[in-house]
Amino acid sequence: MNSKFRLALHWQILLAILLGGGYGFLFPDHVGYVSWLGDLFLRLLQMVVIPLVFCSLVSAITGIRTTGKLGRLGFKAMAMYLLTSMLAILTALTLVNLVRPGVGVDVSLGENIGAMKIEASPLRETLLNIVPKNLFADLAAGNLLPIVVFAILFGVFLARSRDEKNVPSLIDVFDAGFTVMMKLTVFVLAFAPLGVFGILAKNVALFAGESDGIARLGQGLGLHFMVVFSALVLHMFVTLPLCVRWIGKCNPWKHFRNMGAVLLTAFSTASSNGTLPLTLRDVVEKDGVSEETAGFILPLGATVNMDGTSLYECAVVLFVAQAYGIELTFFQQCLTVLMVLLTGIGTAGIPMASLVMIVIVLNAVGLPPEGIGLVLAVDRPLDMCRTAVNVYGDTCCAVVVAKSEGEELAV
Repeated sequence: MNSKFRLALHWQILLAILLGGGYGFLFPDHVGYVSWLGDLFLRLLQMVVIPLVFCSLVSAITGIRTTGKLGRLGFKAMAMYLLTSMLAILTALTLVNLVRPGVGVDVSLGENIGAMKIEASPLRETLLNIVPKNLFADLAAGNLLPIVVFAILFGVFLARSRDEKNVPSLIDVFDAGFTVMMKLTVFVLAFAPLGVFGILAKNVALFAGESDGIARLGQGLGLHFMVVFSALVLHMFVTLPLCVRWIGKCNPWKHFRNMGAVLLTAFSTASSNGTLPLTLRDVVEKDGVSEETAGFILPLGATVNMDGTSLYECAVVLFVAQAYGIELTFFQQCLTVLMVLLTGIGTAGIPMASLVMIVIVLNAVGLPPEGIGLVLAVDRPLDMCRTAVNVYGDTCCAVVVAKSEGEELAV
């Protein structure tokens, strides 16, 4: 009887968002009493993410009996990632050029602009860092992308060596490891409502304390917020559902409902990596995507498919250019699109990681990197929104690829 009346996880999370927001607004000076719940939950997620991703990728790749299918999955996944990311960037490019939110912004109002410098490594170094130089250093630092690269290579050659002595036993080890990590993940996710409550209480308290930050930049920053938010909404509720319907031949509304808990978790934590365990579970259990396909597509998507982040980076670069009175040429805007696509691959799935990547793009198109200070006041709420779009884009790609492989889905 108790289980019959127990709220579903996504409703528990939604309730936690409301209660956490209310607590942070009413008791900002006492948020320390509950914020540790969010910190603990994020640490638990970080604890399981890397071993889960590594085991899931290796297990998924070795589970693919033919290299032809592995190649197909990889090709289809990258094609969908590039398509959805490009559509997201073009949405931002169009809206920012139409509304021009940065025109008329007086950058002298930003007292901290020029004081904030972010050290950004060159694009060449960013691309080189995709290949792990020291796997154990990357494991210790939590650098997910080089770990994913190594896991894919390890899984491919493990699969190709399955007929060698003792190799099948090693494959069984990773299969068992994935099973255990999924069970551990389910245990951790049971604490999601408490963690979300603590995270939201802390964030709302911080926003309340910095309420004058938005007013400082005036109408221009408000327009920037609305343009980015509108572009994210268009991509999430128009572009991606159309991809699911037209390319995947699936029901986009049913898929969206199935991802309720995933999207709320992504929004509240602003971490696509932290949401990955829940994403893997719900795409398999609710959408019916096979563990083999989900275990390959979703971890890869969490590191290289950043629709929301790419959209945001493009909008910020154009906003900064307008705020400084710099008209970007057609070539510079094309360069911006290309740079955003490339840097989106190296953006970590953690809160506010895109800020450093934006500086790389600003440098590439000849804009002052200190212009990033213009958008800091509204970065956090937009970070939460774009993370939800990032994660939803991954799930849509997983559904489309699974359908193209002839899988029987529940959507």
